[in-house]
Amino acid sequence: MDHGSWWKRGSREKSSGESESSGSVSSFSEKFSNELEAIRAPNHAQSPEGSSIDDVKDVYETLKVLTRKPSATLPDVTVKEDLVKLHTEVAEEAVLGWEVAKAEAAALKQQLEASLHKNATLEDRVSQLDEALKECVRQLRQSREKQEHKLQEAIINMTHEFGSQKTEFEKQLDELPAQSGDNCLQSRLQSVEKENGFLKSELLAQSEKLNLQKLEIEICNQAAESASKQHLQSIKKIAKLESECRRLQAVTRKTCSPLDHFDSMEVLPSVDNSWASALIAELDHFKHGKASERDLTASSLEIDLMDDFLEMERLVAQPEASYGTSNNYLKADSTADSVSDKSLRFEHEALHIQPSELQKKVEKMEYEKAQLEMSLAEAQNQLILAADKLIDLENQLCLADESKQAAVAEAVALHEQRNELECQRVMASSAVTTLKEKLYFLQEKLEKRTSSAEFEGKVETLEAIRKELQSQLDSAQLQTDQLRELVSLLEGKLEEERTLSAEYSAKAEGTEMARKDLEIQLTSVDSELEKLNKLIALLEQELDEERLLSGKLAARAETAEAARNSLVSQLELTHSECARLSDKILHLEDEVEKERILSAEFPAKYRILEEELSRMKEEGQVWRATGSNGEVKLGKEKEKVLAVAAVGLAECQKTIASLSQQLRSLTCIDGFLLETEKSEDSGG
Repeated sequence: MDHGSWWKRGSREKSSGESESSGSVSSFSEKFSNELEAIRAPNHAQSPEGSSIDDVKDVYETLKVLTRKPSATLPDVTVKEDLVKLHTEVAEEAVLGWEVAKAEAAALKQQLEASLHKNATLEDRVSQLDEALKECVRQLRQSREKQEHKLQEAIINMTHEFGSQKTEFEKQLDELPAQSGDNCLQSRLQSVEKENGFLKSELLAQSEKLNLQKLEIEICNQAAESASKQHLQSIKKIAKLESECRRLQAVTRKTCSPLDHFDSMEVLPSVDNSWASALIAELDHFKHGKASERDLTASSLEIDLMDDFLEMERLVAQPEASYGTSNNYLKADSTADSVSDKSLRFEHEALHIQPSELQKKVEKMEYEKAQLEMSLAEAQNQLILAADKLIDLENQLCLADESKQAAVAEAVALHEQRNELECQRVMASSAVTTLKEKLYFLQEKLEKRTSSAEFEGKVETLEAIRKELQSQLDSAQLQTDQLRELVSLLEGKLEEERTLSAEYSAKAEGTEMARKDLEIQLTSVDSELEKLNKLIALLEQELDEERLLSGKLAARAETAEAARNSLVSQLELTHSECARLSDKILHLEDEVEKERILSAEFPAKYRILEEELSRMKEEGQVWRATGSNGEVKLGKEKEKVLAVAAVGLAECQKTIASLSQQLRSLTCIDGFLLETEKSEDSGG
């Protein structure tokens, strides 16, 4: 009722406002009319005095203007008054509708309370009926459990009896096949199993032997391959030695010519020395199992040759002062001739000795080759024998498989015989059960015949009991009819209560629908709240991600700082390396300058040597009368000196080229380091 008073109060205020507005309009119109009268009155008073017509026109115009203003405002005022009236009517209708709805809600609330009370009573009755029904179900369950327990006990007893009978019959059946020759089959089966195990053991032993033979064959093959490889290598070495021998023989033939006597004196020692050392090394490589006398002879021969070569070099390296007199020159020439003859003799002896040794080596290699061929043939024979053994073992395996299959067939036959005996036992047990049933039937017949007299007395007593029970049954039927009538009355009342409960339930459903609508609104609000919570969770997740990103960025910044520090340290190291390399470059430049100075000195030395050569040529022309041999020797010595100088000059040029390459590489490294420093500075 508070809402109604509020709406009434509002309508009253609005009506008072409307009356005030109408009053203000009426007062305004009254004031306007008074002003018009006041204006007209002086005009009428002044007319006899002869006022001008213009003044009157002005006054009329002002009057027209003043009359237009309220006439223009009057329609707006009326429209607003109509709107106010409509609002008041709508408000009154809304208040009345709200009061009616409130009264209906109160009535519905009362009806709902009544229906809830009835529902509570009905629920109590239903709960009582449920309890009674549960009690009945419990009793039924107990009775069923008792019956099941009795049945299980009976089944257990029967199973025990049948189990004992089965064991007896099984014993009898076990005795029957034992009597009918099962022992022979079992002994045969055991013997077959033993033979099978023996064959398996033999098969394993044969497989092991086969594996061993395979390993032996592989080892023999490897040995044959290695022997063939060694044989090929020895053939190659023998061919190489034969070519060297032929070359040495050609050299010896050249040395025998008298025209090239002095040339061979200088060329052959070096050639013989190199080839003799090579041949001795080859022979030592092949002579690990021979006697030490050949080693001693070869070493003594090599020592003698080396002594001769040293003596020749000493004679060649004598200073130029030995050429002062012709007697010394002739003595040196005679000694050189004797030395060359001696060296040629030793060389011929060595060349005669070496082919004989090579021939012996070839014979030895052929002997070894024959032995290897024999071993290869033996290995092939062993392979053939192993293949034969494999074939024998395969045959034995086939026989063992056949015997195994026969044993398996016998075992299958024994199993079939056992199944047949089992079927016979089952048939015998079924026959025994039928005989037992017949015995029980006959025993029952006998018991019935003996107890027929007793049954007659019992039948009379039972007839009397039946009559009493019939009378009790009739009375019970009357009681049941009465109870059925009561039940029908109660069912009618129950149907009436059901109709009432249906009506109340319909009303309750209406209220439930309203409640569901409110619940739907509440669920929508809850869903909005969940959405907001999800948004909050998402925002929190984004915030956590931002925090993680900030942590990662901080870690990256730390790693970048560490990397920058490491790069700074590397830069410092590179600076120190650059300083070291620059020092090295300066040192190398100094060395290059020194080498250049030395290389500049070499042409001067070369010119000096050329001058000496020209001087020696002049001296040779002077000494030409003494003999052609001395002149040839002087020319050769000068050529040797020039060759040594040329070799030194070439070595100096090589060192200069290598130093220039090192300088270029160092300058390239320096430039690369400068570029890396610039890139690091630009990156920093």
